[in-house]
Amino acid sequence: NNIQPSEVDCWIIKASKTASTPMTSGVTNTYSESESNVYACNYINNLSSPKYLLAKISTNGYIAHTTYSDFVLTEIENNTGNKLTIENNKIVIKQGVNNVRVSGTVFCEGLENTAYIWGILYKGNTVFTNVINSGSYFQSVVFPDRIISVTTNDTIYGVLQASGNSNVSVRAGEATAWLLVGIIN
Repeated sequence: NNIQPSEVDCWIIKASKTASTPMTSGVTNTYSESESNVYACNYINNLSSPKYLLAKISTNGYIAHTTYSDFVLTEIENNTGNKLTIENNKIVIKQGVNNVRVSGTVFCEGLENTAYIWGILYKGNTVFTNVINSGSYFQSVVFPDRIISVTTNDTIYGVLQASGNSNVSVRAGEATAWLLVGIIN
């Protein structure tokens, strides 16, 4: 059970404008007190702290059978500054965001045994995820991770539709019905 000797090297090259003016001026390193070891700290700091918006999903009343019921989004957590916002129950992409990862789940109750429920996510007017489930009185619609390209003022939103004649509703708790949009530039 002896571990053999090994060596791990990590090489970082520091560039500076002149010998007396390092390129690190204006860079904040949240992980070190050193004034000279701040190599690409803004880049490193952004890697270590993911930026995302987490929203609770609910609907206005029962889920529609012949049309779609829009998600009603309530912000739970947002650490993106002003990069992602909720406006008119849509997540709006602001300037500087190129790619996002979207996932979520909606837990529903009241579904007939032979009925099904659709969950659809849109970017603008384009569907990028369409999920259908059937089976039991309680049913979850799970939106798997999707990475999509976005531009300024793109919107991300969702809808639900149920078949059958039952009164299907969303169990709108923070742990059971949520939409997560993370920045992955």
